[in-house]
Amino acid sequence: MECDLVNPSKVVAKLYHMDQKKTGHHTVWQYYLQPWTKNGRISCLHDGELLPKPHTSNVAKKNHFYRLKELSEDEFETIDALINLLPPELQEINRDWLRYFQAPFYLRELNRAINRDDEELEVDIDKDIDVLISNAEENLHESIEKTGKPHLESLRNRDASFFYTHEGFAEFIHFIIVQYLRTRKILHNLISSLDDYSFIDVDRAIPVMRHIFATNICFAFEAHKQHYWLQFLESPNGAEFITGDQPVVNTYSRGLLPTGIPEHVELYYPIGPQLAVLLGDERDRPRPGNSILSSEDVHIYNKLIFDSAYQQVFASHDGLLRDLMEL
Repeated sequence: MECDLVNPSKVVAKLYHMDQKKTGHHTVWQYYLQPWTKNGRISCLHDGELLPKPHTSNVAKKNHFYRLKELSEDEFETIDALINLLPPELQEINRDWLRYFQAPFYLRELNRAINRDDEELEVDIDKDIDVLISNAEENLHESIEKTGKPHLESLRNRDASFFYTHEGFAEFIHFIIVQYLRTRKILHNLISSLDDYSFIDVDRAIPVMRHIFATNICFAFEAHKQHYWLQFLESPNGAEFITGDQPVVNTYSRGLLPTGIPEHVELYYPIGPQLAVLLGDERDRPRPGNSILSSEDVHIYNKLIFDSAYQQVFASHDGLLRDLMEL
């Protein structure tokens, strides 16, 4: 494994944002959940039981979920070999991801080799590198959220004009694909689907693989962007959208086993109790003509979110979650 990084203490300070270690990692963006909250609290169904209005800082969260894990040499070479199969324009981008996610472990080895005669310095730098291992992907998600925030705010104002610009399309597609891939449900499904393959430990590989997947999916979207449409879905009076710890769902995954792979993509993304967006491909089906749904249609989409959740489902009030529990 080669890496151009040289001095671990300088690299840690220069290339990575060093801050306090983040151990509680959010798998769903807290800001995204705000429209369903009151004073920061949200109605939450956890493993089939209603919680007493938790704060969003305490939901869709798992300690060390994004903590990086060191790949074995065989795993590194396997991923590198898979990257070799990609189009040339994707290979270097994805190798950058591979380097990014393995750099902290290279730095750690280098630090221990360089400073083995200065135990105090070695330990101090190791502590900084451990913060980096804990924070690197969490900080990356924060950066992606920052890029996606103006687009999410535009959508909540029923403005999707950015979607039909080159930069806006690319940024939003990357944002929504990462929101889809970053969750515990997707990790669970990947582990289940690759359970019989011993050549790679999915739990170790997933930090880099989810960003390689996102990059490749975005490339496919970009290549055919003229075919994609974005449609607002509005709930009628008396009905509301819910969301969950898998907030982006492929509608074509309905009815598939967790390890099943849909042949088409149509992404459903609720963005508030009264508003959702649907991202589809005109080659699969034309853009829906009516944005105002019936109560029955809202229920169908809510059931899709409910069935797709890993552990938690969210709403603006407990009554809606109770109704879903009774179905």
